[in-house]
Amino acid sequence: LMTVFETMRSNDSLQDFLRSPSFQKFEQQSELIIPTVCGTVAFGTTLALSTFAQLQLHVSTGTRPQLIPWSIGFLSVGLASLASHYTAIYSRECIVEGRIQPLEKFTQALRQKRNHETQYYSERVNKLLSNRNLDYDIQVNPHSLRICCVGLIAFKLFGGRFWGIAPSSYTQLGSFARLSIPASGSSYASSLQRKSIEQIGRLSGCHTCGSRMLLSMGKSVKFHADHMPPNAVVKQMNDRWFRKMMGITVKQRFFPQCIKCSGIQGGILASATNGIRNSLKSGSKFIRADKIPNLARAGGGKAAYFHGFRFRASHLAGAVVAGNTVYSISPIEVQRGQPQKSKDIESAIEGAAFDALENIIETMQRISRK
Repeated sequence: LMTVFETMRSNDSLQDFLRSPSFQKFEQQSELIIPTVCGTVAFGTTLALSTFAQLQLHVSTGTRPQLIPWSIGFLSVGLASLASHYTAIYSRECIVEGRIQPLEKFTQALRQKRNHETQYYSERVNKLLSNRNLDYDIQVNPHSLRICCVGLIAFKLFGGRFWGIAPSSYTQLGSFARLSIPASGSSYASSLQRKSIEQIGRLSGCHTCGSRMLLSMGKSVKFHADHMPPNAVVKQMNDRWFRKMMGITVKQRFFPQCIKCSGIQGGILASATNGIRNSLKSGSKFIRADKIPNLARAGGGKAAYFHGFRFRASHLAGAVVAGNTVYSISPIEVQRGQPQKSKDIESAIEGAAFDALENIIETMQRISRK
């Protein structure tokens, strides 16, 4: 490598290219592009780690109450936003200085550059808690909260769903479930419905794994019309006493599901159904409800599909956070994390929210007068 570098340095044409205006312009743009890309990768990697952690904890899109995967996804997007923010700052420092600083020195520098608001808000919160005779020491960083808010808003604007970060259950709606068509009861899809499902699948992908089956060029059928919930699950749910008493039945819809996921789903349901039959054949007069396999949960837990490496449009929220971090005229502001810019964004969002609220109140007042 040293020989290669020495040869490159002695090459006059290469040196002329490095001094050219076009390369200088590219070098300036790289201070924005490379940190933005690094921040996007950090955002997606953090969400992939969250998906993997939920898989180990047996949390999936079928976990009930749905508030559990939703809350974990909400926190994961906030952490991913901070990861994108600090990765963009660190990668830009590496580009500008031309060397990789030790991560420990960088984190120490970040701590030293914390906004003075941290101490101010911490004193206010601690004073409020002290008035209630509570002895908690809380450190609040408003700048980090603003970064999280920017990431959360961008994530939703790009169509992200917090519960969709969880692994996909095979027996409940998957993480990629978007478009669907009504199902005609428990019967199979008609030819017209199958054509519609094929079109939806090519557009939005399999609702379980997200694949659009682009590489399966020779196959005429790429997606099956998946009953959601599956017929076996619906039968078990409709047999519950409170649904029978109140006459409530579960409605089904067709979602596109690739052939591979459809086969896995069939195997899971067949195994769970056999478990129910074995429980009923045990000869016991009374069977505990927790001993009968719950078909709705059979496709979740450790059997759920891990989709952490599947790119989504919502991952571009990391590019928004990273680009907002490094795009500045002042390099010092970038090193500080641009707290003033975050304040301006917060003020703009608050102003827009208050204006919208005032318009709604005025409209309601006009309607009430009429």
